[in-house]
Amino acid sequence: AESGLSSVAVVCTDGALADALSTALFVMGAEASMQFYETGIYEFEAILIAHDGTITTTPGLTGFG
Repeated sequence: AESGLSSVAVVCTDGALADALSTALFVMGAEASMQFYETGIYEFEAILIAHDGTITTTPGLTGFG
């Protein structure tokens, strides 16, 4: 799937969950990833880096992108 993302990093208390989420968010793309984050299903923060260099961060990581 072409998501437009080059890289995703996820921070959370469970390493296995972070790994799974980073893969899922990478496939979803930035817009869908942010919508998923806003559901609050899982507690995590993420940095999303697009092919064009755009950096998107979840609110808990503001200032890192």
